[in-house]
Amino acid sequence: MVSPLVKLLGRKGTLLLNNIFAIVASLMLALGEVAGSFEMLILGRFIIGVDAGIALSALPMYLGEISPKQIRGALGQFHSIFICVGVFTGQVMGLPELLGQKSRWNYMFGIIMVPAVVQLLTLPFLPESPRYLLLEKQDAAGAQKALQAFLNKKDVSKELEEVQAEYRAQRSIHLVSMIELFKTPSVRWQIITAIVTMGCYQLCGLNAIWFYTNNILKEAGMDSNQIPYITLITGGVEILAAVVSGMIIEHVGRRPLLIGGFGAMAVFYGLLTIFLNLQTKASWLPYLSFGCILGVIASFCTGPVRP
Repeated sequence: MVSPLVKLLGRKGTLLLNNIFAIVASLMLALGEVAGSFEMLILGRFIIGVDAGIALSALPMYLGEISPKQIRGALGQFHSIFICVGVFTGQVMGLPELLGQKSRWNYMFGIIMVPAVVQLLTLPFLPESPRYLLLEKQDAAGAQKALQAFLNKKDVSKELEEVQAEYRAQRSIHLVSMIELFKTPSVRWQIITAIVTMGCYQLCGLNAIWFYTNNILKEAGMDSNQIPYITLITGGVEILAAVVSGMIIEHVGRRPLLIGGFGAMAVFYGLLTIFLNLQTKASWLPYLSFGCILGVIASFCTGPVRP
């Protein structure tokens, strides 16, 4: 779905269209209770899932194509950082003093449309991706103006040539099937590495960690009324780890961050398994389990969140 959209509408156009999905989903989720229709809630959840899928594909593409090579990794990390900020904001808004009550949950869904409306009002003032303009639309003048706006300089001939060189290199590539790739020794391990990395990224169990955090804190004997405030620590750790990753990614490299992140997650998962099985033996063991949860989250946001 994303591929034809970004080719037809461009990266910016796709992001603008995607805000419509977010607004429609927000209205359906927020008004489902008022209308007495659970079908609106189900359809709203489906539409917001479509919105998230498009955003997670089109936005990194747009950021990668408008950023200079020397800061592309760090700038791309802003995508992950703001996802973490969004999670943390949701945790804060879900506190009992704010919207974390039965009578206010629909307002929580209504807030979804706020960033969508802001983007609808501001994104039109930003240029389209220079790469899209030059290679997809054959608009050299438009690509030049876009690069000048993004880089804040008049002479962008070098950058235009880099895009053209990348395009020529891609056109010279002979497309083959997945089976042929596996049969080619020179790229076989690269394909296997990509599959394993993305498989580990999807199956690393971070959603289960989020799901069981409250139960672990309850087992630790903490007051149920205090747990929402304690879980804010997880959101804070997530943001901190993402920021640190963005600061060091260009110096350390992506491969060490991936290996280190997945390796640390494996260690913390192993310790968490041990502590969860023994947490009834000592009153302080659940606190170590919570520490391992923070370790898993920090490890994920440091490396694997940027596959």
